[in-house]
This record gives sequence, C-alpha cells and structure tokens, in this order.
Amino acid sequence: MAKIKINSNKENVHIGLVEELGQVQFEIFPKVKNAVELFKSQDVKDIIDLGCGLGWNTIFLAREGFNIWAGDICKGYIDTLRDKTSKMNLKNINCKQLDMKNIPYEDNRFDAVICTSTLNHGTLREIKMIIDEIHRVLKPNGILITDLLSVEDQSFGIGEMIETNTFIGGRKGEEDIPHHYTDENEIMELFKSFKEVYVYRRNYIFDLADSEVMSQVYDIECVK
Repeated sequence: MAKIKINSNKENVHIGLVEELGQVQFEIFPKVKNAVELFKSQDVKDIIDLGCGLGWNTIFLAREGFNIWAGDICKGYIDTLRDKTSKMNLKNINCKQLDMKNIPYEDNRFDAVICTSTLNHGTLREIKMIIDEIHRVLKPNGILITDLLSVEDQSFGIGEMIETNTFIGGRKGEEDIPHHYTDENEIMELFKSFKEVYVYRRNYIFDLADSEVMSQVYDIECVK
C-alpha cells in the first residue's frame, strides 16, 4: 500500500516565455527545476523523459549532467530534437520514437522518469497502462515526476465526452487529443503500486504576450 501525502493548499505558479535557439518557449516548470536537487541527492544518473515533445526538459536536464532518454510518439518531434541536440553537441541524450503504453526498455532500467503535460492525454485505461509501464522501467527507489489535469480545470466538460471525465475537443490547439481530468481519490488508485506518492495542487498561469491562460493541475512525485 502506497504512502500518500496530499497537499490540499493550492499554489499559483506563473510560467513565462523565453527564447532558446531562436524559438520562443515556456520556461522550464519549477517542478522540473526543483527535481534536479532531488535527483542529485539520490544519485540519479539515467532519466527517461516521456512525451518529451520538442525536448525543453530533455535539454535542461542534459545540461545538468544527467543521461537522458527522450521519447515521444511524434516522429517530427523526435527528428527536431535530434537536430537540436546535434547542433548543441549534447552527447548525453538518446532520442527515440515510442508509445508510452509499451516502453521499449527493460525492467528496472531508469533511475527517474519525467512525464509532464502528457499523462492526461488519453483514456483512463490508457493512463493506467502508461503508469504500469513507468513503474516497470523504474529501478527500485526510482523517482517519477508527473502531473494530471484536475476536474476543477476551466476546460473540464468542454468538447465531446468519450468516457467519464475524459473529453476530446475541449482545449485549444489540442482539439483532436483526448484529455482526462482527475481527482484525489483517483490519483490514490492510479499510483497505488508506488511506495511513496506526494501530490500538490497547483494553478499554472501561463503569461502570454497579451493574455493569461490557467491550468489547474495535480503535480505528482512518486517513489517506486
């Protein structure tokens, strides 16, 4: 049975825009920056970044000295990331197109897993499959840093409901991607295979050039 600690106080976190290699991106989330100290204290060396996208977390963590395996289902993202890492001469990044429901690495392979702004992109069954795969590839005492959208998020209920708490077409720019929204009871069930689970309620406020967009999220840290 997992030891679960939920911080019920909501924290507002502002995320601004920065420029990197001529591209504008959101700055690295504090939960990823803060994970660096945790990882170093636990002698983490090998990390897989699942749903890496264009690789902002991948590059940040590689610059901190970790060995990073970056995975995403989108070949275009992986090709772009390979090109960027080659130009930056980062030798400690391995890029691979993959499906998170079937991670192509052996059991107990990684010291840590990063999976941010990604895990909620599916049905509840698919999310369970991904969590099982993450647990499988983590070493004993390995660390998971992830997040899930809250049922309190302002986009909850928008679009077509394809199952309970799962909608498609509700979030701008991701109209064809399912989004699952969760609560604390479901989190306790989803992550029960881990020995320690820490949950933080956060409102992420994305500061755009002429507006703000907010996401209400559960940030989740687990120890296998």
